Amino acid sequence: YDKQIPPGAAAVLHYRLDIPADAKGPVELTARLRYRKFDDEYMKLVYEGKPYPTLPIIDICQDTVTLPVEGGPTVAPQESPIKPAWQRWNDYGIGNLLEGGAASKRGNFKQAEEAFRKVLTANDAEATPHGHLNLARTYIEEGRLDEAAKELEASGNCEKPAPWWSRLWFTAQVNAQNASRTQDLLAVVAELEKLLDPKGQPTDRGFDFTKDYVAWNMLANLLFKVRKAHPEGSTERREFTVRAIQAAERVIALDAEDVTSHDLLALAYGELAGEVPTVTTSSAPTAETMTKHAALAAEAKEAATARKQACDQLLADLPKLPAPKLATIREVMGKLRPAFHAEKDPSMQSVLAAVLAAYHRESHDIYKPDEVARSNATRIYREKNPAANYAAGDRVIYPTTPAHRQAIIDTGELPR
Repeated sequence: YDKQIPPGAAAVLHYRLDIPADAKGPVELTARLRYRKFDDEYMKLVYEGKPYPTLPIIDICQDTVTLPVEGGPTVAPQESPIKPAWQRWNDYGIGNLLEGGAASKRGNFKQAEEAFRKVLTANDAEATPHGHLNLARTYIEEGRLDEAAKELEASGNCEKPAPWWSRLWFTAQVNAQNASRTQDLLAVVAELEKLLDPKGQPTDRGFDFTKDYVAWNMLANLLFKVRKAHPEGSTERREFTVRAIQAAERVIALDAEDVTSHDLLALAYGELAGEVPTVTTSSAPTAETMTKHAALAAEAKEAATARKQACDQLLADLPKLPAPKLATIREVMGKLRPAFHAEKDPSMQSVLAAVLAAYHRESHDIYKPDEVARSNATRIYREKNPAANYAAGDRVIYPTTPAHRQAIIDTGELPR
């Protein structure tokens, strides 16, 4: 489980609080936000059983609220010292939207929707675009795309519209899911290309979306999808395949270990690859010989026959390349990638594509997480650590008494 709050995000925590039946009140609640770099168990792993420093726990901030109890004394009105109030509602909505983990999409969507609608009631020019935009985000997560589209439109028609790049990004997500025709997909491609255009970056805000590998990945996948609208072997299909390759390679330039891009590149280069003769080798290749073959294959001035033989050898050597493989694989692809894009001879380009397809597939297989191993490790850890197992649930209600904490350790759940 991972309970971090990244910059610009928010989190919602739930606590169990039992009020005695004979309580007269008022009840005062104090909450502290505490920070520790790593927990003790992590430090034990890092130091491999050796003595390790105990990292300090730091109180970042705290707040107190007093609640009245029915039949007890009244409580003076209380207001948050943080102004304006709509920002607290907005943060609360974001925390609910992300509840359960951004990737797992198990947020408290109903609560998030209510919070963002509360933001809209503030009648504040700064608040209104946030309310509409975040409602759209919530609806996208729920699959309510028509409602999301209306909120995105509203976020752009405010007195102070939401940032164009946010509207464009979320609109692209909505339109990509709604697209039923090739023209619709091409319209989304155009939106993303506008977002990724180096000349249109909001540098005054310090943003550079040309480095956003999520957007590049989305563009690559849409281009690869558009290619299917054209017949196999057609110029149009090839053009869209190459554009998908170029977009995916932007991702690799930003993150060499991106599994999604390696998979797409293996498929895209594989489609452009021609028939390659089978070559066998009896000895294990070395990084030096494979780098030499790659340099020969990439050299446009060399004879086509020699270059193709070098490509054949690179394909034959890959399965027998001894570990560690990645440095050699990266060097080979680094030489062949620009050669492919610069190549004028279609037959030579198809041979280069075959090698790149194989090397990207090997990269994908290396980088792809072992889901079985991860699942087994998670299961073993959760069985050994009841509190961690409890805290790793989709929605967690934390205890506030020693008895309830012990109940979680003993039974794995809070008593009713």
